[in-house]
Amino acid sequence: MRIRNIKNMLPAMALGLLLVSPDVCAAPDGGRVWTAKRPTSRLPRLNTISKERVAQIRVTPMATTRAMAPEADNMEVVLGEDFSKFTAGSEENPDMTNILTSEGVIMQDYISTYGWSGINIYQAGGCCFLADGVEALLMTPVIDLSADNGNFVVNFSYRSKSGDTKVYVVGQTEGASQGFGGYLPCTEEWKSVSVSFEGNGAAKTALQFFGDAPVFIDDIEVCQTGGSVVEPEPISAPVALSASDITSTGFTANWEPVQGASAYLLDVFYFVDNQPQYVEKDFETTETSKTLTGLEPGRLYYYSVQATDGTDVSAESAIISAKEPVESLEAPVAAAATEVSNDGFRANWSAVEGATYYEVVTLSDYKIPESGTFVLDDETFDKVTTGTVSSPVYNDVQCNLNKYTNYPDWYGTTTLLAEGMIGLKNYYALMGAYSMLYSPIYQNDAANPGAVKVRIAAKMVDCTAGTKLGVALVDPITGEVIGDKWNFVELSEDMKDYDFDLPASNSFYLAVGFDDSNDTYGTTGMVFIDAVKITQEMAAGTTLTRIYKDDIAYNNSLYVDTPDKREGEKYSYYVVAAGNGSEGEVVSDASEFIDVDGSASVSGVVTAQGVDISVGRGEVKVTTDTQLDVNVFDMSGRTVARVAAVKGTAAFALAPGAYIVKCGSEVRKIIVR
Repeated sequence: MRIRNIKNMLPAMALGLLLVSPDVCAAPDGGRVWTAKRPTSRLPRLNTISKERVAQIRVTPMATTRAMAPEADNMEVVLGEDFSKFTAGSEENPDMTNILTSEGVIMQDYISTYGWSGINIYQAGGCCFLADGVEALLMTPVIDLSADNGNFVVNFSYRSKSGDTKVYVVGQTEGASQGFGGYLPCTEEWKSVSVSFEGNGAAKTALQFFGDAPVFIDDIEVCQTGGSVVEPEPISAPVALSASDITSTGFTANWEPVQGASAYLLDVFYFVDNQPQYVEKDFETTETSKTLTGLEPGRLYYYSVQATDGTDVSAESAIISAKEPVESLEAPVAAAATEVSNDGFRANWSAVEGATYYEVVTLSDYKIPESGTFVLDDETFDKVTTGTVSSPVYNDVQCNLNKYTNYPDWYGTTTLLAEGMIGLKNYYALMGAYSMLYSPIYQNDAANPGAVKVRIAAKMVDCTAGTKLGVALVDPITGEVIGDKWNFVELSEDMKDYDFDLPASNSFYLAVGFDDSNDTYGTTGMVFIDAVKITQEMAAGTTLTRIYKDDIAYNNSLYVDTPDKREGEKYSYYVVAAGNGSEGEVVSDASEFIDVDGSASVSGVVTAQGVDISVGRGEVKVTTDTQLDVNVFDMSGRTVARVAAVKGTAAFALAPGAYIVKCGSEVRKIIVR
């Protein structure tokens, strides 16, 4: 019999199946395969899960004993998962809501340890439901089971959904041409077992659980004498749920229970000039809901909640508005800025019925006063005030780093926080998400753009000798590496400055990663970045455009600080409304751009250098006198339309919103209504 593939588990394994996608580019030394494109809303789609049955093993019934405590054999739990965060559904009626990313990784809100993954797995009231006997599986992260000569024990509980079947435990290690494992008889009654594996473990091992028919899996422990103990996670932040029983003077706040919580701390508030005004502050309750009454009619109230175990207090949940869901939102009508000075301005817009908050994006256009070396960014990450090198804080798998940087639009994939530094660790490399740091997008209108130089202060921790820091400039429109070249330097265990000479470009962002060829899957190695300085040779009169601020507002105006405004720097802004929808967040079209000097910054037609850009309802038309490539991308740099070698007119149908159109050297902001 052929056992299902270990999900292309280890790209370098003898299975010969690589985690490759059209959106990645390989390091020139043949090592790491890195994503060039900055993620937008989710991980890049990679071919990480396959149902091909390629790992051939001899499948036999496995010998078991009763489930035993690890300390019985002086064992330690290397990896444990009790699925306590699988709170939805029940064994009778599993919750069939998707909890996997597009790559099959279990979303972090539902799991205790990074890197669990699967196919067709769902919540079932505190246990894991594998919903299909052919196309369902659960896989552990890659773990180190090399201690004790590769001997280890797997404790777990299981039962079938209905009838008798088999449940399988199979695994594979890097460098092995075949897997190992077997099956156990499975009935509708829960059974807890211990399965011993003798000599099968290695430094990079992954295990799979699946059945011939739908099965439930629970309370998995991988134990080993002398193994590395996985430290317990701190108490999780609650998942705040939508408000219910909403009236003009009250509502019920709701949230999901948290494993290990003894109580919850509820904040209820409204906003005045973007500052919270508290109705309840740290209201303590053991329940998972709280009804508020006697509130002021006409006000929009919000709430958030924390969990406590009596010792530690969790992070705060997301902020939830007590607002009935809406189907759609009108675009805000942006108005002229007021209170304008060198220190800031007040952005204004019309209130939108049904909106719960607004996103206010400020852009900067700065004309370079004199030729020479210009500092695009000098980021020190001093706003990182949590975590240490020995105990870093894990960010979300993908997240913006706005709260930690001087300018917004820095972005990271599998990043860490350590006071004053951003860390990189490839803990999701198995799923194709290598740890990366991405700078903001920088654009200029120079006819002959100058060279780019980068200085990075960094050090490696728990990496092997020869680990390299890699950097590249990336075209934000195409996602391709400019010059088709990554630049590498070998890292030291001491914090040092590393200098890179990079190609010239009108439009780019910086991508930073690292390559530890002896720790491909990120089990130990980390790199910490203390500072990134990006400079470019600029000619006098060149205009540099970048996102200056990205703010959230809860009222229909916001004061935007500009303490570092330079002579000749001009600002513009646009506003997007957001609100509760019946199936998630609803976002409006963008408002028009408003120049802070009072005029709208987008006209119907822009003409320059033989390029005409006209904006109509639902489309943009580009007319060129010469053959030019035309690209349209959104404000995050994601390409939405592209036509090569246009001469004459090209039209693009676009949803309402804000876009950047690039035609030759011309770059223009537009609003499609």
